[in-house]
Amino acid sequence: MSYPQIYAHLNPKFLELMDELMHYGATKHKENSFQAQVARGSFERPGPRWTSNTILSHIHKHALDYEQEVLHDHFSDLEHQLAAIAVNAMMECYFLLGESRDRIDSATGSADASPEKEE
Repeated sequence: MSYPQIYAHLNPKFLELMDELMHYGATKHKENSFQAQVARGSFERPGPRWTSNTILSHIHKHALDYEQEVLHDHFSDLEHQLAAIAVNAMMECYFLLGESRDRIDSATGSADASPEKEE
């Protein structure tokens, strides 16, 4: 699998592990999945499963499991424990960026914080 040059500094195998986890999550959680939330274009945290504390707890759990050499519960390896840390961090970042965008929009009174182009 080749990746665009923009991702040249990221490890392709690690990205594949993350993608496998994302596919598993989308299949398992369907309309309640992170992917469904993104597809809807929503930055809102849709429930208790998506609070910052819950996501950070998942990161911590996967880190402890990795440290104690506990295999990932679905993929049965340590590599997916590390990828699960990254996937959870990515999801938290998604919500954080959305919340930052909402704060900027509120402060500027704009639904779109990007500057308008003059013609």
